[in-house]
Amino acid sequence: MLGIFVIWGGDGINSLISDFLKRPFLYQTTNLTRSITGYGMGLVMATALATLFNITVWEDRDETPILRFPLQVGMYMLLSAAINLLTIINNNYLFRLAAYLAVFTAMAIITLLYSVFWIILLKKENTFSSLQGLWMFLAAGFTTCMLQITLLITLRNSVL
Repeated sequence: MLGIFVIWGGDGINSLISDFLKRPFLYQTTNLTRSITGYGMGLVMATALATLFNITVWEDRDETPILRFPLQVGMYMLLSAAINLLTIINNNYLFRLAAYLAVFTAMAIITLLYSVFWIILLKKENTFSSLQGLWMFLAAGFTTCMLQITLLITLRNSVL
């Protein structure tokens, strides 16, 4: 996972320096390279978020790593590559499907992050044994997510 982070960071730094120089720095960054490194980093962040969520929320948390076997990591990466492929195939329907998946995933990630935030803020860490007691924090996380998105859209539209 550290390797994916280094590749993602290197691609981002190369892209930033290339923008300043107005020419390629180490190599020409393309949408494909951005997509591959972005999906790879998304896998790292999703794994980290799932770990953070499980450690913060559950009363009887399972200390077993989320990705224990190389086959799991491989399947994880294969699924990500398949979704990534949807974005680069020149098919409007598949591109739209990938876009909806990306939006749904981003909203789910932000919702879970805000849910963890509310749980920590209200000092309710490690007090949940089922999803039934967690619904209020998930709703608060989703509401905060929607407020953030609304604020960003409003700010963006007021500047343009």
